Amino acid sequence: MTRIVTEIARESRRMGVTTTIHPHWQTLIQERDDITRIFDMVDTDVVKLAVGPSHMVKAGYDPIEVCETYGEIIRYVHIKDFSTEMDTRENNVINEEGFTEPLVWFTELGQGVIDHKGVLNALRRADYDGWLTVEIDLSQTTPTKSLEINSRYLMDELGFDLTAENQ
Repeated sequence: MTRIVTEIARESRRMGVTTTIHPHWQTLIQERDDITRIFDMVDTDVVKLAVGPSHMVKAGYDPIEVCETYGEIIRYVHIKDFSTEMDTRENNVINEEGFTEPLVWFTELGQGVIDHKGVLNALRRADYDGWLTVEIDLSQTTPTKSLEINSRYLMDELGFDLTAENQ
């Protein structure tokens, strides 16, 4: 797999596209050791990392440590929160396809346990200047309310100016 990923990344790079691996709950690259193993085997000159702190916390490890360890190869970041209150036995039942659906333990920013400030500080120390994409798999509220909660958190807690042009 790592040989093929590296080959794809080299070809993608020739076309101006960056290839990233995104550790994700319920995939082949989920655990902290998976990250070490895969990035020890790929060519990190062409294969980069996409970080999803909530998936890392769900899997039981520290996204800040991952950002500090792999900061120089991080090219994309998903931010959402993780609710330990929603991470119940009932919400972790495996369906016929082998997955837990819906992913109700991922929630709006500020509604869970992710240390977003710590993650952002680790990214800043690594001189990360890429995208931060706010996402949510399944909201427990309306899309409008979800947008309001996330926007308010980005501005009030994380200090983002959402009225400015995207830089």
